[in-house]
Amino acid sequence: MDRNFAALKAVYKNENFLSLMGSGCFALFEASVLFLMAHTYSQGTFGEWIIFYSGFTLIDRMIFGIGSFSLVKFHSESIDSCEKAKLTGSSWIIQIIIIFALSVLSFSILRLTHLAERQYGLTLLLLFFPVLALVKLPVNQSLAILQSENRFAGILVLRAAGMGFFVLFLLLNMRMKLDILYVVPAYVLSHMINAFICFFKSWSGIIHLFHFQKAQIRKLIMYGKYSMGTYIGFNILRESDAIIIAFLMTKSDAALFVIPLRLIDILNVPLMGFIAVIVPKISRASSDGNYGMARNIYYRYAGVLTYLFIPLTGLMYLLAPYLIWIFGGAGYMGNPTVLHIFHILLIYGLILPVDSITGTTLDSINRPQLNFIKVSIMVVINIVGDIWAIRVFDSMVAVAVVTNLNLLSGLLAGLIMLKKELGIKVSCIFSYGFAMIKESVPR
Repeated sequence: MDRNFAALKAVYKNENFLSLMGSGCFALFEASVLFLMAHTYSQGTFGEWIIFYSGFTLIDRMIFGIGSFSLVKFHSESIDSCEKAKLTGSSWIIQIIIIFALSVLSFSILRLTHLAERQYGLTLLLLFFPVLALVKLPVNQSLAILQSENRFAGILVLRAAGMGFFVLFLLLNMRMKLDILYVVPAYVLSHMINAFICFFKSWSGIIHLFHFQKAQIRKLIMYGKYSMGTYIGFNILRESDAIIIAFLMTKSDAALFVIPLRLIDILNVPLMGFIAVIVPKISRASSDGNYGMARNIYYRYAGVLTYLFIPLTGLMYLLAPYLIWIFGGAGYMGNPTVLHIFHILLIYGLILPVDSITGTTLDSINRPQLNFIKVSIMVVINIVGDIWAIRVFDSMVAVAVVTNLNLLSGLLAGLIMLKKELGIKVSCIFSYGFAMIKESVPR
């Protein structure tokens, strides 16, 4: 009995397990939000929410990319508490300046245009962005610091608390069916709950706000400018399909496409969980000049996730109609286009692990410019391809095919870059991954 308890305790304290739990919890709540919004509102109103939510996610990831993501790398590498304080304060200053500039821009657009008459979702985004971005800032900083210190239990708390509140609100709203003008403030409040937790637990590093230094600001920006570009590119890839469809076709079409697209996000649960563990490990190894260890970490994690995704995507293929029904309801389940899109995007899911870990490794070995080039290639192919697919074929299925092509191009580019930097061999991904699985099986 004691032995079993000790084993369970060891699993609970395992960083991979806690990271997976944090990613899984957040993904579950995001899926719940999608489910509840799709079941509460019409396709047109749901499309407006998608524009707001996708737009804020894109901007938030941009801000995180230039300030917080670079903080993860350098904070995890440093052993000097004074240096960590300077980096944390500098990260705060960078993001405050960016948020202020974007807030001025958003209010200027609102004053000079009449978007409310044509794009309600975009109007909500511009109206609520300043307060939402400021509320989210201490949360992003806390997530970066906690990740750099491998404190994944804290990340799990933040993933669960705010989004848990928002999901409870949406459950109640299924009966009330409030205008999304009232749903957005509830979304802001969910992040305020997380911000309060961050300040109460002293996770955000705001006490170091005035420890910023020009040298550290420059250091974070020089690295972060590529990370920001990569994050923007990644989220353009994630959100652009729905946004392009909304503007070139209809908002209802965008709502149809989002259902299978978000279902594929289920695959990001294990992926993001493992990546959160990988970044500090490879960063420390490369910082010490131990490229052999960095290469070993890449092989093992890329291999394990590839083996994991094969049965996972197969199971999702078999359960496709039921998953679509759970997320979107009978109106989406009966649409053959949605099913075709989902089946095509599952091919994307098989390629995703090696592609994502390749990009993460390029960032972690201090080659963010290469990852930026990789993602930029994918963005160009995706946007041009989406527009071409809609103009020529007037087909969302063709858009899904383009999504697979852009990921394949990114994977090939990334592998070529990583072979030059680390001397990787693709075949080793599978052998090392299998070895890691064997080591994890209890004897």
